[in-house]
Amino acid sequence: MSTDLEEVRHFTNLSQVTNTDKNTEKWLWHVDRYRKEQNIKKKLNEIDNNEELDTYLSLFVAWLKKKDGTSFKVESMHNCYAALSRHLRENTAIQGGVRIWDRYNFPKALRCLNGKMRSLQNGGFGNTDQSSALTSDEIASCLNHDFLSINNNESLIRRVFFWLSILCGLRGGDTYNLQYRDIKRRQRW
Repeated sequence: MSTDLEEVRHFTNLSQVTNTDKNTEKWLWHVDRYRKEQNIKKKLNEIDNNEELDTYLSLFVAWLKKKDGTSFKVESMHNCYAALSRHLRENTAIQGGVRIWDRYNFPKALRCLNGKMRSLQNGGFGNTDQSSALTSDEIASCLNHDFLSINNNESLIRRVFFWLSILCGLRGGDTYNLQYRDIKRRQRW
Protein backbone atom coordinates (compact mmCIF):
# COMPACT_ATOMS: atom_id res chain seq x y z
CA MET A 1 0.00 0.00 0.00
CA SER A 2 2.84 2.45 0.78
CA THR A 3 4.23 2.15 -2.75
CA ASP A 4 0.82 3.09 -4.14
CA LEU A 5 0.69 6.18 -1.92
CA GLU A 6 4.25 6.99 -2.88
CA GLU A 7 3.32 6.81 -6.56
CA VAL A 8 0.29 9.02 -6.00
CA ARG A 9 2.46 11.57 -4.19
CA HIS A 10 5.08 11.37 -6.97
CA PHE A 11 2.54 11.91 -9.77
CA THR A 12 0.80 14.66 -7.86
CA ASN A 13 4.09 16.51 -7.44
CA LEU A 14 4.86 16.08 -11.15
CA SER A 15 1.51 17.64 -12.08
CA GLN A 16 2.27 20.86 -10.22
CA VAL A 17 3.53 23.69 -12.40
CA THR A 18 6.19 25.79 -10.68
CA ASN A 19 5.27 29.02 -12.48
CA THR A 20 1.60 28.59 -11.59
CA ASP A 21 2.54 28.12 -7.94
CA LYS A 22 4.77 31.22 -8.05
CA ASN A 23 1.98 33.23 -9.67
CA THR A 24 -0.51 32.14 -7.02
CA GLU A 25 1.95 33.05 -4.25
CA LYS A 26 2.44 36.50 -5.81
CA TRP A 27 -1.29 37.23 -5.72
CA LEU A 28 -1.65 35.82 -2.21
CA TRP A 29 1.03 38.31 -1.16
CA HIS A 30 -1.26 41.11 -2.44
CA VAL A 31 -4.20 39.61 -0.53
CA ASP A 32 -2.07 39.60 2.61
CA ARG A 33 -1.00 43.21 1.96
CA TYR A 34 -4.70 44.15 1.64
CA ARG A 35 -5.55 42.30 4.87
CA LYS A 36 -2.80 44.11 6.80
CA GLU A 37 -3.59 47.56 5.38
CA GLN A 38 -7.29 47.14 6.19
CA ASN A 39 -6.56 45.63 9.65
CA ILE A 40 -8.52 42.47 8.85
CA LYS A 41 -7.82 39.67 11.30
CA LYS A 42 -9.04 36.67 9.27
CA LYS A 43 -6.85 35.31 6.52
CA LEU A 44 -8.45 34.50 3.17
CA ASN A 45 -8.45 30.74 3.75
CA GLU A 46 -9.95 31.16 7.25
CA ILE A 47 -13.23 32.64 5.98
CA ASP A 48 -15.88 29.99 6.56
CA ASN A 49 -18.93 31.09 4.54
CA ASN A 50 -19.60 32.14 0.94
CA GLU A 51 -21.30 35.45 1.78
CA GLU A 52 -18.37 36.70 3.86
CA LEU A 53 -15.90 35.50 1.20
CA ASP A 54 -17.94 37.23 -1.53
CA THR A 55 -17.76 40.52 0.36
CA TYR A 56 -14.05 40.06 1.13
CA LEU A 57 -13.21 39.33 -2.52
CA SER A 58 -15.26 42.25 -3.85
CA LEU A 59 -13.56 44.67 -1.42
CA PHE A 60 -10.15 43.22 -2.32
CA VAL A 61 -10.79 43.56 -6.07
CA ALA A 62 -11.93 47.17 -5.63
CA TRP A 63 -8.82 47.94 -3.54
CA LEU A 64 -6.24 46.08 -5.66
CA LYS A 65 -3.43 48.23 -7.03
CA LYS A 66 0.31 47.85 -7.38
CA LYS A 67 2.47 48.69 -4.39
CA ASP A 68 3.35 52.06 -5.97
CA GLY A 69 -0.38 52.90 -6.26
CA THR A 70 -0.71 52.46 -10.02
CA SER A 71 -3.36 50.22 -11.52
CA PHE A 72 -2.83 46.71 -12.77
CA LYS A 73 -3.72 45.86 -16.36
CA VAL A 74 -7.01 44.14 -17.13
CA GLU A 75 -5.25 40.84 -17.83
CA SER A 76 -3.52 41.00 -14.45
CA MET A 77 -6.84 41.49 -12.64
CA HIS A 78 -8.25 38.40 -14.36
CA ASN A 79 -5.04 36.50 -13.62
CA CYS A 80 -5.29 37.46 -9.95
CA TYR A 81 -8.86 36.21 -9.61
CA ALA A 82 -7.95 32.96 -11.39
CA ALA A 83 -5.00 32.47 -9.02
CA LEU A 84 -7.24 33.04 -6.00
CA SER A 85 -9.71 30.55 -7.45
CA ARG A 86 -6.98 27.91 -7.77
CA HIS A 87 -5.85 28.56 -4.21
CA LEU A 88 -9.32 28.51 -2.66
CA ARG A 89 -10.30 25.33 -4.48
CA GLU A 90 -8.08 23.41 -2.05
CA ASN A 91 -7.33 25.86 0.79
CA THR A 92 -10.51 27.08 2.41
CA ALA A 93 -12.42 26.71 5.66
CA ILE A 94 -15.70 26.50 3.72
CA GLN A 95 -17.11 22.99 3.85
CA GLY A 96 -17.03 21.25 0.45
CA GLY A 97 -14.57 23.69 -1.12
CA VAL A 98 -15.36 26.83 -3.04
CA ARG A 99 -15.66 27.92 -6.67
CA ILE A 100 -15.36 31.71 -6.78
CA TRP A 101 -16.21 31.84 -10.52
CA ASP A 102 -19.77 30.77 -9.61
CA ARG A 103 -21.88 33.86 -10.26
CA TYR A 104 -24.69 32.61 -8.00
CA ASN A 105 -22.51 32.17 -4.90
CA PHE A 106 -20.16 35.10 -5.56
CA PRO A 107 -22.22 37.75 -7.38
CA LYS A 108 -20.65 40.82 -5.71
CA ALA A 109 -17.08 39.69 -6.33
CA LEU A 110 -17.69 38.84 -9.97
CA ARG A 111 -19.63 42.04 -10.67
CA CYS A 112 -16.90 44.06 -8.97
CA LEU A 113 -14.22 42.25 -11.00
CA ASN A 114 -16.15 42.83 -14.22
CA GLY A 115 -16.71 46.50 -13.41
CA LYS A 116 -13.10 47.10 -12.44
CA MET A 117 -11.86 45.37 -15.59
CA ARG A 118 -14.17 47.55 -17.71
CA SER A 119 -13.00 50.66 -15.89
CA LEU A 120 -9.35 49.70 -16.46
CA GLN A 121 -10.06 48.93 -20.12
CA ASN A 122 -11.70 52.34 -20.56
CA GLY A 123 -8.73 53.93 -18.78
CA GLY A 124 -6.26 52.43 -21.23
CA PHE A 125 -5.06 49.55 -19.05
CA GLY A 126 -6.29 46.86 -21.47
CA ASN A 127 -4.27 44.77 -23.87
CA THR A 128 -2.62 47.31 -26.17
CA ASP A 129 -0.29 44.85 -27.87
CA GLN A 130 -2.94 43.39 -30.15
CA SER A 131 -1.92 43.03 -33.77
CA SER A 132 -3.61 45.14 -36.38
CA ALA A 133 -4.89 43.78 -39.67
CA LEU A 134 -2.63 43.79 -42.70
CA THR A 135 -3.24 46.54 -45.23
CA SER A 136 -3.84 45.65 -48.88
CA ASP A 137 -0.35 46.96 -49.73
CA GLU A 138 1.20 44.69 -47.11
CA ILE A 139 -0.75 41.69 -48.45
CA ALA A 140 0.37 42.48 -52.01
CA SER A 141 3.96 42.81 -50.83
CA CYS A 142 3.79 39.39 -49.15
CA LEU A 143 2.25 37.74 -52.22
CA ASN A 144 4.90 39.25 -54.51
CA HIS A 145 7.75 37.88 -52.37
CA ASP A 146 9.67 34.81 -53.62
CA PHE A 147 8.81 32.99 -50.39
CA LEU A 148 5.16 32.84 -51.54
CA SER A 149 5.75 32.41 -55.26
CA ILE A 150 3.90 29.90 -57.46
CA ASN A 151 7.12 28.59 -59.00
CA ASN A 152 7.66 25.62 -56.69
CA ASN A 153 5.51 23.33 -54.55
CA GLU A 154 6.75 24.49 -51.17
CA SER A 155 6.18 28.18 -51.95
CA LEU A 156 2.77 27.38 -53.41
CA ILE A 157 1.75 25.59 -50.20
CA ARG A 158 2.86 28.63 -48.17
CA ARG A 159 0.84 30.88 -50.51
CA VAL A 160 -2.31 28.79 -50.02
CA PHE A 161 -1.67 28.77 -46.26
CA PHE A 162 -1.32 32.58 -46.31
CA TRP A 163 -4.49 33.07 -48.40
CA LEU A 164 -6.56 30.78 -46.19
CA SER A 165 -5.34 32.63 -43.12
CA ILE A 166 -6.34 35.98 -44.60
CA LEU A 167 -9.60 35.06 -46.32
CA CYS A 168 -10.97 32.76 -43.62
CA GLY A 169 -9.67 34.74 -40.65
CA LEU A 170 -7.81 31.67 -39.39
CA ARG A 171 -5.24 32.15 -36.67
CA GLY A 172 -2.40 30.04 -35.34
CA GLY A 173 -3.37 26.40 -34.95
CA ASP A 174 -6.60 26.80 -36.94
CA THR A 175 -4.64 26.96 -40.19
CA TYR A 176 -2.33 24.11 -39.21
CA ASN A 177 -5.29 21.89 -38.32
CA LEU A 178 -7.00 22.53 -41.63
CA GLN A 179 -7.30 19.37 -43.75
CA TYR A 180 -8.11 18.76 -47.38
CA ARG A 181 -11.59 17.42 -46.54
CA ASP A 182 -12.37 20.77 -44.84
CA ILE A 183 -12.16 22.57 -48.18
CA LYS A 184 -15.01 22.18 -50.66
CA ARG A 185 -14.74 23.09 -54.28
CA ARG A 186 -17.61 25.27 -55.44
CA GLN A 187 -18.92 25.88 -58.92
CA ARG A 188 -18.46 29.35 -60.30
CA TRP A 189 -21.61 31.42 -60.42
